[in-house]
Amino acid sequence: MLGILIAGAVLLAVAVVVPAAVVPLPPALTSLIGFAGLVLVMAGGFGRYYARQDRRRQEILATGVPGAARVVAARRTESLRKQTALYLQLEVWLPGRAPYQASASRTVPSGTAGAIRAGDTVPVRVDPGRRYDIELEIDTVPVATLEIIPALPADLDWMPRDELLVNVRRLGAPGRAMLDEVTLIGEEQDLLVYRLSPRIRLDNDQPVRLTTLVVLVPPAHADDVVAGVTVPVRVARRASGGIVVAWEWGHR
Repeated sequence: MLGILIAGAVLLAVAVVVPAAVVPLPPALTSLIGFAGLVLVMAGGFGRYYARQDRRRQEILATGVPGAARVVAARRTESLRKQTALYLQLEVWLPGRAPYQASASRTVPSGTAGAIRAGDTVPVRVDPGRRYDIELEIDTVPVATLEIIPALPADLDWMPRDELLVNVRRLGAPGRAMLDEVTLIGEEQDLLVYRLSPRIRLDNDQPVRLTTLVVLVPPAHADDVVAGVTVPVRVARRASGGIVVAWEWGHR
């Protein structure tokens, strides 16, 4: 990106300095060189900006405080090259801290933009010193994984989450989830908020690879949410994208 900036600056200098001090150039050529230089400078500047943003994002994902968030509102802001930018209003939960309101942006493949919607709970990482610098930890699910999971009918896609889970239990593929990592984040409306890293295997022996999930668990089933425990699940995918897991707590 620095090379593009330098090249653009050189062309701008040629367009401005050369006609006046060295070799007179036709006006049309001068304008063309100046325009090309300006485009390169702008492209280099945007490239460096987005590169910094990406480095910052990777830093937060690597070193940020693990937490969870409820999506209060989700709004599409723009689409470009099969990618959709989402603006999210969040209620963020961190261990040992009171919940707070914040916002975050996320770019996702356009075909899966509906995978994040109001009412969802998602894993996040938060900068330890700047609590409003938040990154979502949502992996793109491989196509091969999506193909083995039954799809919910499109008319169920925007149901409230509790009703959606009822249909996942009715229509989803049965399986079992081994809990590799478990972190208690806090409480929300008399439910315990956990971050889980599960290894799910369907009853047809197909694995479902999901890195981190957030689940809300009744306190009566807290003994089921322990690393090493295996829990029955039902798994389905939304027509708009994304996988939904219904957990059968208390049925080990």
